[in-house]
Amino acid sequence: HTAHSTVDEAMEETMKMLEVYRSFAEECVGLPVVAGEKPENERFPGAVATYSIEAMMQDGKALQAGTSHFLGTTFSQAQNIKFQNAEGQQELAQTTSWGMSTSMVGGLIMVQGDDDGLRVPPRVAHYQVVVVPMLRDTEEDAAIVDYCTDLVNQLNGLD
Repeated sequence: HTAHSTVDEAMEETMKMLEVYRSFAEECVGLPVVAGEKPENERFPGAVATYSIEAMMQDGKALQAGTSHFLGTTFSQAQNIKFQNAEGQQELAQTTSWGMSTSMVGGLIMVQGDDDGLRVPPRVAHYQVVVVPMLRDTEEDAAIVDYCTDLVNQLNGLD
């Protein structure tokens, strides 16, 4: 959530965050999306305008992967969020709200996974696998380390 003194500032933030989500989806996750404004019947309740990024699924349905809302003064009025303007008067703030949810994870799996598994793009997951031996300060520790070393070598050989 953000609060601004003008509609223009709040709309600039709303559109900036929509672009942040579009860029993340396409450039980091490898998920092609369409960015745009939602129709009135799909707006976030109380929002003046709702924008989203949508990914097309294989069945032709759209997956909403992120949203950015211009809330106007709807929520600042309800929560009494005010600021002092240049003339010293109290004004209601122009507010925004934005976010991504687990649907982005679903979209990532949809485009990066197949019957053989999932390979997360390196910009999202720099390390694909981390093997952590659970040592107990016993005689078995050396065997556990050897096993983990062998496993890492096998995994490295998959490239």
